[in-house]
Amino acid sequence: MRRNWRDILAEMLDYCLTPRRQTHIIYNTNISKTIWDYVSDIALKAGLLFYDKEHYETTQKGILYLAKWHDITVLTAPVMKESE
Repeated sequence: MRRNWRDILAEMLDYCLTPRRQTHIIYNTNISKTIWDYVSDIALKAGLLFYDKEHYETTQKGILYLAKWHDITVLTAPVMKESE
């Protein structure tokens, strides 16, 4: 199944619970630089991700987003399995 930008955002936020460099995030979430530019821009503007000129880190708002994302994926998991 192909990931949408929200899936990628959740993976990025989860990975950045500890401070990470851009190259590590791109490699570990298996995304292109183009996708990184798009999704990280959304995350930074929404205040879900913080950048300190060297590392990216998930903010408290990002952690809240992850918790809600987890709830949604748990609720929709049975439906997703049926549609595959």
